[in-house]
Amino acid sequence: MFKSKVIIANGAAAVLLVIDQLLKQYFVANPDTMRDFILFKLQLWHNPGLAFGLVIDPDLILVLVAPFTLIILMLLTWELVKQYRAKNIMAISCLTLVIGGALSNFWDRLSGQSVVDYINFNFWPIFNLADAMIVLGIIGLFLNTLRRARQP
Repeated sequence: MFKSKVIIANGAAAVLLVIDQLLKQYFVANPDTMRDFILFKLQLWHNPGLAFGLVIDPDLILVLVAPFTLIILMLLTWELVKQYRAKNIMAISCLTLVIGGALSNFWDRLSGQSVVDYINFNFWPIFNLADAMIVLGIIGLFLNTLRRARQP
């Protein structure tokens, strides 16, 4: 039972990562494309800065952010191994979302010096599916920690 849940969690994160990369490639190849929906629109935006559009010198990103991201990814992977041993499926699912999202954005930064964003709600900074994976994974980890702390 545990093994099948892990396969589903890992598979879902992998599929979301691939969808994110495909959407990024689509918008980069078709930069003038914009899809307008009721609550949001899909459009290309290159984010050379950090999360939520925080601006930082591009040279600092390669010198500081890339190594920091690698360290965080290694720590997350170490935590993932610990959660596999503990058979904590919720933590495993959330960590794979965070790691998958981080890898997708890290790949963008390495290959193009900016993260490709494409979801625009007009009242929030433009983001991508990888960003949503990271945020949802972190929220899930927080809720999982609260739930486990309440258990006797």
